[in-house]
Amino acid sequence: MNVPFLSQRTGLAETEVNDLSNYTTHIYYMKPTTKKVFAFDRMNFILLAIGMAIVIIGMILMSGSGSDETTFNPAIFDAQHVKVAPAVCLFGYLFMVYAIVKKPKDKSKQVEE
Repeated sequence: MNVPFLSQRTGLAETEVNDLSNYTTHIYYMKPTTKKVFAFDRMNFILLAIGMAIVIIGMILMSGSGSDETTFNPAIFDAQHVKVAPAVCLFGYLFMVYAIVKKPKDKSKQVEE
């Protein structure tokens, strides 16, 4: 037993190192959990899917028949393509941000009530 090394590690005087019977060791461990805790709830994923569907609808509204090499199609500047579709996409993106930021309901509080 290397007494100076042990006394340096524990901060005990050399006379106290030999009498370590007063010290007890506490082992702390986490209880195994059977249920995994996720950051998102089922409702968050549903809201994300709805937001993605709204963005896809906005992209479909934004697409349309374009101009050819020989003809110009003025329909690409309709209100549907220029105003409505970007607003729908923006609403879809904002809805997705809300779905990400929304906190899932704590089920332990619901059980207590």
